[in-house]
Amino acid sequence: MENTLLTQEQTHEYVKKIKDLELACYEQNLLHENLKKKLVCVNKDLLKYTDYLAELPQKPEEPVSVEGKRKFTIIGSIVSFILGCLIYWSDGIRSLISGCLLLAFFLIASLASNRGIKYNYSQELEDYNKKLKEWQMQKASRTSAVDNQKKYKKYIMRLIEECKQKENETKHVLKKFYDLEYLYPKYQGIVPICTIYEYLESGRCDSLIGSNGAYNLYEQELLMKTIIDKLDDVIDRLDDIA
Repeated sequence: MENTLLTQEQTHEYVKKIKDLELACYEQNLLHENLKKKLVCVNKDLLKYTDYLAELPQKPEEPVSVEGKRKFTIIGSIVSFILGCLIYWSDGIRSLISGCLLLAFFLIASLASNRGIKYNYSQELEDYNKKLKEWQMQKASRTSAVDNQKKYKKYIMRLIEECKQKENETKHVLKKFYDLEYLYPKYQGIVPICTIYEYLESGRCDSLIGSNGAYNLYEQELLMKTIIDKLDDVIDRLDDIA
């Protein structure tokens, strides 16, 4: 597992390649996790759109009493007229006047009642049509939103599969490089390999082994707790020297 078969230039290129693969795995894994979180949010939105819909407004029933009162008014008028005639023949002009007044009152009250019922029904029907239109617009908007979310979900799921495939491919290539056994297993990983690459790139070390090698320097700084173990900090430092 020593690098005796590699030149200084080859060692640098070998470590650089592993570093690039490790960072690619890290970024692909980060993207994979973010996409899975996005998928959870999309599923929540789909559930919200599916559950949220106002109840369908109920159409008001047309009052049967309108037509019934109309018939009742006609029949009542005929009956009142007949009674008025009978009263006139039996009791004279005063009874006829009283009967006519009673008939007029009956007709006015019936007509006013019919008109009131018609007016109330018209208002209810107008309110119903307005609410129905709003409900239909809301349903159309929700249906469109659900369709868009379903398409977006398929898109996210496709990205997840693609990301997962690329991540597996990168890990497979990385494993092949590690399997060449030019690097001790202890120093295999994104933090140690990025740190070792920094040593080689900055010129602090020109090899992996030896008293002035990257392994030795890594162990010294690890012992002094100066090794950066946070991935974000490691990546930030690599950007400065890349």
